[in-house]
Amino acid sequence: MQNTRFFKLQTTQAPLLRFTQQRSFSGSPADDEVLRALDEIKDEKGKTLQELGMLHSLNVKPSEGLIAIKLNLTTDYRKVKTLIQNKLQERIHWAQKLEIGMAPAPQQAKGTHALKKGLQKVKNIIAVSSCKGGVGKSTVAVNLAYSIATLYQDYSVGIFDADLYGPSLPTMINPVNTQLFQDENDPSMIAPIEFNGVKAMSYGFAAQNSANGKAAIMRGPIASNLVTQLIGNTNWGELDFLIVDFPPGTGDIQLTLGQEVALKAAVIVTTPQKLAYVDVIKGIEMFDQLKVPTIAVIENMSYYKCGTCDTKHKIFGQGYTNQIKNDFGIKSSFEVPILEDIASMSDSGTPFVLTLPETTELVQVYHTIAHKVLHEVSLLDKRLPRPEVSFDPKSGLIVLNQNGQVIKKVNPYELRLACRCAGCIDEFDGRKILKTENVPKDVHPTNIHTKGNYAVAMVWSDGHKSSIYPFERILGSEIKDQK
Repeated sequence: MQNTRFFKLQTTQAPLLRFTQQRSFSGSPADDEVLRALDEIKDEKGKTLQELGMLHSLNVKPSEGLIAIKLNLTTDYRKVKTLIQNKLQERIHWAQKLEIGMAPAPQQAKGTHALKKGLQKVKNIIAVSSCKGGVGKSTVAVNLAYSIATLYQDYSVGIFDADLYGPSLPTMINPVNTQLFQDENDPSMIAPIEFNGVKAMSYGFAAQNSANGKAAIMRGPIASNLVTQLIGNTNWGELDFLIVDFPPGTGDIQLTLGQEVALKAAVIVTTPQKLAYVDVIKGIEMFDQLKVPTIAVIENMSYYKCGTCDTKHKIFGQGYTNQIKNDFGIKSSFEVPILEDIASMSDSGTPFVLTLPETTELVQVYHTIAHKVLHEVSLLDKRLPRPEVSFDPKSGLIVLNQNGQVIKKVNPYELRLACRCAGCIDEFDGRKILKTENVPKDVHPTNIHTKGNYAVAMVWSDGHKSSIYPFERILGSEIKDQK
């Protein structure tokens, strides 16, 4: 069983301890106040976060109400982040903006480390992820890779199956030879398998080559290391795009792989059910922690067309693609229909984008996805940094800064009334259900933090906690500029 620390909050204050790593704060009274609050969070053996080496850096700006903390990646990362948020909200009354995130990976993990040798000539690594199993993520990953290879024949493409517990790639493609060999030019590396012009690697191929061929049974840290070794020790050569089929969930393997591999962007796969939408939010937040932008959301099993009409039958409900657009500002979202060909061709080892006619609706959908994903990737290097959002208590306005310049000031009351969450707008008919008379005129944000690469979330002084605003919407004409 995995050894996980269990934390408890203690009301007694512990002696002030300094960071075990290099200090990155000034040691001001405000720093000490924050550190004393953090020292009240202890594990079951009474050790503080500093003693456990979980704190990486601290940046405190009382004049702005800002506390920014970077945490070292551990298996307790999410639990510790939540405990810190709760403790600082309880103890530091001047804190208005909490930014708690993951510390950058050590320098050797950025491409020069031996484990990442095979990735040094890969230009763009795209993660395809879901936070729950059974939504068709692997089908999307494989057919996205082959759509790119088909549409952009000048591009070299690869696909990596990162799921150790249930690898799908050996079922979804059927190469003539699945035997793994040392690379001819570098015996320390593994030569990838090739199928229809796309390079491929999966733990499933290694299992087929082993004596028993059984699925892996291993603990999270061991699995995490094995995944990063496998992707880094495969000699991918020069690739324009490497599609990584992430295992379902947001645990150790996903966080470690996301931090140690230089991901360019992420595509999240979901289904129309509300539970799946909740998991989409988790996925966007996970990639946000990793500083990886989510550029597209694909809703699988979105609708069904019978053989006698062109009507889209929403068997599992209307879905949440529009809400994802409104909440997170992710423009590229796609609906993939339910078709028998998807399952039959995936099981037969042939991606359907290679065998179905190009005019088939399903193939057209995937070609559109491929075009949009590559377009979004091309924009990433040109995109301006996301604005910094803060509340100025002196002016009573919400201020947006970009590159050190104030680009807009917003009336908090107006922004609160513009909330489009399910508690303010009916999610089915779009009717406004927020009662304006219940919102005080002096309402203001008590906590502000980014959501993904395109939106900001706010907790309000009237107790409302589910407001999410895309930057594009705040900066648009709908919200008045108070400058």
